[in-house]
Amino acid sequence: MKTNTHPFRRALSRIGLFSLAVLITIGLVACNGEPEPDPEPEDPATIVDIAMADERFSTLVTAVDSAGLVDVLEQEGPYTVFAPTNQAFDELPEGTLEELLDAENRERLRDILTFHVAEGNLGAPELQDTTSVLTLQGSEVPIRVEDGELFVGEALVVQPGVTAGNGVIHAIDGVLMPPEDENDE
Repeated sequence: MKTNTHPFRRALSRIGLFSLAVLITIGLVACNGEPEPDPEPEDPATIVDIAMADERFSTLVTAVDSAGLVDVLEQEGPYTVFAPTNQAFDELPEGTLEELLDAENRERLRDILTFHVAEGNLGAPELQDTTSVLTLQGSEVPIRVEDGELFVGEALVVQPGVTAGNGVIHAIDGVLMPPEDENDE
């Protein structure tokens, strides 16, 4: 039995097959017959990126910026940062933060902030096994565990081990003050 296929229908069928072949050819030429490579992985967030994204550290970010330390904390590191929360800054005596943020007190602010930073990637387990850590400021900050809680100086670590691409952040509930230089007295 012979089927009558309308000539118009046969033409459409040929055009469809031709169009499909053209699209496949264009697709293969566009990617050279190879699948597209995966996009470059993004750099992991730095300590500064993480602090900027977390509202609890907005005062710290302002202070780091005022002290000119953003570039330092964006470097490869690794660094361990004992990061005071906004609430920790609120506990400072009235007017202290404003005074420290004043441009004429930039060096004192740098000393205080670098007293919150140590070289290396020191997680909570490493900190629990030591009694002090040398800071970028040049002084050691005492470390202790009391009743199962980790303290840096007199500040309680309220959130340990926030991992960054260039180190680790430990949120603390106090602002650490470096020891007074005996030559300043």
